[in-house]
Amino acid sequence: MEEKFAEVNKRLDEMAKPKPQLAEAEWDTEYINNLPDEALAYIEPGGTKDEQGKTVPRSLRHLPYKNAQGNLDADHVRNALARLDQIQISAEGKASERVFPTTYANMDVCFIKLKRRAARSLQNPRLLNVTFTTFRDWGATMTYHYTRKLLLVQQLLGHKNIQNTLRYTRPVHFKEDEFEVETAATIEEAKELLKVGFDYIAEKNSIMLFRRPKRFGSLSVINEA
Repeated sequence: MEEKFAEVNKRLDEMAKPKPQLAEAEWDTEYINNLPDEALAYIEPGGTKDEQGKTVPRSLRHLPYKNAQGNLDADHVRNALARLDQIQISAEGKASERVFPTTYANMDVCFIKLKRRAARSLQNPRLLNVTFTTFRDWGATMTYHYTRKLLLVQQLLGHKNIQNTLRYTRPVHFKEDEFEVETAATIEEAKELLKVGFDYIAEKNSIMLFRRPKRFGSLSVINEA
C-alpha cells in the first residue's frame, strides 16, 4: 500500500512540475510588476504605495503565485513553495497567519485542475470524485477506528451535535498484511497495548492476541488525546 501511495505521489509531482517555457512567456518581469500586491505571497516592509496601490520599489515584492485575473496558478504556487527558504522573511511576516493568503474558491479551482490531471495520467476517473470533504471524512473515520474515542472525533470536527459525528463510526476493514500483531500474557500487558490503540482479537493457550493497523503505529498525538 505504501509503495502504491509513493508511486501516486511521484506521478503527481511529475505532473505538477513547473513548465519553464510557458512561465517565462507569461510571467516576465513586466507582467509580474503589473500584478497587484495580492498576487504575491510576501512583501517586505518599508515600501510605499503607488497610484495603483502597488508596493514600490517592486523589488520588495516576492513569490508571485496568482495571475492577473486573481486566480491561483499551480505552477507558480509550486515554484513559490520551492523558493520560500531563499527569501529573508521578517519576524512579522513569519508570525502572520498565512504565507499564501487566498480564498477557498481559488484553492478549489486549483484542486480541480490537479484532480483532472491526476485522473487522466493515472487513468482513474474515481479521482474526480475526491473533494476537500473527502479528506475530512477519511480523517474522522480513521481517527475513530484508531482511538474508538467518539468525543475526540467530535472535537476534531467541531460538531455541536454528537449525532452528526456518529456517521464516522462505521467499521473499516483492513487486509491482514496491513496489521501489526502483539501478544499479552498478563492483564497489565494487555492494558498497555490497549492504551496505544491495539484491539483485542482472541485468546489462545492463555495468551491474548491484539492487533492494530500499521499505518497508525506512529500517531502518538492522537493516542495521547
